Amino acid sequence: MTRAFCAKSVRSKWTIYLPRPRADDLLVMKPVLEIRRVESDAYSYRIGDQEAGGFFASIEHCLIDAAASLGHYFASVELNFEGLFLGACAIEAMRRTPKAVAQRIEQHFQPA
Repeated sequence: MTRAFCAKSVRSKWTIYLPRPRADDLLVMKPVLEIRRVESDAYSYRIGDQEAGGFFASIEHCLIDAAASLGHYFASVELNFEGLFLGACAIEAMRRTPKAVAQRIEQHFQPA
């Protein structure tokens, strides 16, 4: 049995993924944040066609760096990890709770 990687139906203290698109979300541009594993302990990310400079020790550090560069311009991003689309992720969640967002991503990719 596979689980969908999406928000809970009940509001939580922090929301990573928007439960359903609002009318104004359809009109707003969302950049694509792609995180990939380079080595067992190294990650890299890109936003659109712009590669991040260097490697990061964890997914959490990728999220912090990406949120710092995107937060002034966008409210959310479309998140990909290892080529798999995960959904929309709020920049505010990446900024305030990067560890929790990283744990959600890692939990999704744990072998069953």
